[in-house]
Amino acid sequence: MQTNAGAHLALVVVNVIYALNYLVAKGLMPEYLKPAAFILLRVVFTANVAMLLWWLGGREKILRRDMGRFFLCALTGVMINQLLFFEGLNRTTPAHAAVIFTSNPALTLLASWLLVRERIRPRQVAGLILSLAGALALTMIRNGRVDFSSQYSLGNLMVLLNALSYAFYLPLVKPLLQKYQPITILAVNFFIGQFLVLPFGLKPLLETHFYEFTLAVWGQVAFVLIGVTFVTYLLSIYGLRRLSPFTVSVYVYLQPFLAIILDVVLRDFSPNIGFFLASAALLAGMWMVIKTKSN
Repeated sequence: MQTNAGAHLALVVVNVIYALNYLVAKGLMPEYLKPAAFILLRVVFTANVAMLLWWLGGREKILRRDMGRFFLCALTGVMINQLLFFEGLNRTTPAHAAVIFTSNPALTLLASWLLVRERIRPRQVAGLILSLAGALALTMIRNGRVDFSSQYSLGNLMVLLNALSYAFYLPLVKPLLQKYQPITILAVNFFIGQFLVLPFGLKPLLETHFYEFTLAVWGQVAFVLIGVTFVTYLLSIYGLRRLSPFTVSVYVYLQPFLAIILDVVLRDFSPNIGFFLASAALLAGMWMVIKTKSN
């Protein structure tokens, strides 16, 4: 019981860090770091540290026939996923981004059906449609009504596509998790990913004025590079070893509520009725998917 309690606490900490990340990253972009530059910095940092740990850990052998799948994982889980998330977050609010990302479990169900033909029940289809409708509505909400010209539309759509990309990454990486250690997968995915991100992030990174960074800014950058990447990764593995993947996935629903509270308190975000209705539809659809999956 004590072990499970520790695993649950670890997952709470993970999602608190993720919720904080919405605001920290948002606060750094684009004044200090442009989104693509931030992603390149994060991916290169993670790749080098992970490769060092992989090297020190015995250099687990990687089979040549798996390199194609590693490339697809780097494409969906690193390049597309991270670029769209930071570019989208730069164009929307942390509250919108956090709520929209909760569509990920339903999108993962859809991706699993497309890639590995996982069975989907009618109630899950209904939940999927409802949650996606809520997510799409969030991309177009302005003053309580749907407006295709909303200032957040492009950013919200990018976050939704980010969730879709990550949804395809999960079933793609699953066979690798059964063959390789987590640090090996992290190292190889980010090693490949840094070269995929390089064309998008090199120019803005070179144009970054690092000499203008204050100690507080460097602290926020370190939080994203180290805390969001490595601390959450290790705590997630700790939780996964003691709890089911389904239980772990449910904790993603902590993020929107924490992010909304922090956004209201720290950034004066004012959610309107349209935001609440769309969020309710998204979360209700997710509940239908999860409730069916758990039965």
